[in-house]
Amino acid sequence: MKKLLIVLFLFTSIVVSGQHKAPTTLDIQQQIESIQLTLKKSSVANTNLVNKYIKTQNELKLQIDTLNQKLAALSHKVTISDAKVDSASITPQECIGCTIDHVECDLVLIGILITVFSAFIGIGGPLFFNSQMKDMIANQKESIADKIVSVEKFVEMRSTTSEKLVDGQIKNASTMTNKNIYDIQVQLDEVKLLRKEVETLNEKIKTSEITAKESSAAAEESAKQAEINKLFSEAYNEKDIQGQIDKYTQVIELDPTNVDAYYNRGVIYGENKDYDKAMADYNTAIELDPKYAPAYNNMAWLWAHLEEDRLDEALAYAKKAIDLDTTKLTFFDTIKVIYEKLAAREGDGTKKAEYIKFAKLNEERYYELKK
Repeated sequence: MKKLLIVLFLFTSIVVSGQHKAPTTLDIQQQIESIQLTLKKSSVANTNLVNKYIKTQNELKLQIDTLNQKLAALSHKVTISDAKVDSASITPQECIGCTIDHVECDLVLIGILITVFSAFIGIGGPLFFNSQMKDMIANQKESIADKIVSVEKFVEMRSTTSEKLVDGQIKNASTMTNKNIYDIQVQLDEVKLLRKEVETLNEKIKTSEITAKESSAAAEESAKQAEINKLFSEAYNEKDIQGQIDKYTQVIELDPTNVDAYYNRGVIYGENKDYDKAMADYNTAIELDPKYAPAYNNMAWLWAHLEEDRLDEALAYAKKAIDLDTTKLTFFDTIKVIYEKLAAREGDGTKKAEYIKFAKLNEERYYELKK
């Protein structure tokens, strides 16, 4: 019975020691990890405390392992003693008494040590380190809170300063912008005035150029007209027929639209019996001026004297000349001659008396104008 009690005591001590050891080691490991994580997040300066805690834990583990080994050795001794008792046929009472005498003191001491260490590890260690960690975390929180307040104050101060600075910059920028807008408007107004002045100058330049061109053209025209008048005068005074023709030709070269030059040159050609050239100049004069009566009259005269088969055309041209100008004696003389030629061509025809009548009528007009 005494042996059984001892065995139960040993078993209970071992179980109790094991129950305390396992949870205490797990809790300590979890708290170590939590503490390490917290210390890493909060500050590197707490590393020494964690290392010290880990070192203490490792020393406690070694002591527990040593005690466990001693317990195992004692258990082995008890087993050997039981075997000896059985082999020697010693009575249980003697064996138990002997065993108790040998190991009682050791078991009591070992049990007390195991209990103390278990209590320290299971209760004292967590409480100690929990208290240290709480103080450390509280200090870290307080420090972080102070830093947060300082940062908030700094941010608020910087924000206020930045807002004031930005407002000042905005006001300055607005003032500068308004000034720049005013300056730009002034410059635009000046540009508009300059543009108007340039446009006015351009108009004046154009007007001057036009006036200069007109003046130049007028001067050239005046010089050309003076040259033409000079050539007409020289042709009038020229005694040589070819010289007269040359003067009028020079006039035509200067002014291809000069009707008088064509007409006068045609008259010279006619007097020189160059009738084809005379008719060509008369036709050109009529083309340039369909109301140029002398050219009609001279064409009618030439046809009447050179081509009797064209007497009807000659009569038409003679009438056109008189219609255009009723003051010329030569026109009535021309038409009188044409009527006489028509009457002669008619012979004893019915129109002969009519032609003779018109011939006399135009002769009378001729003499009336001649008076």
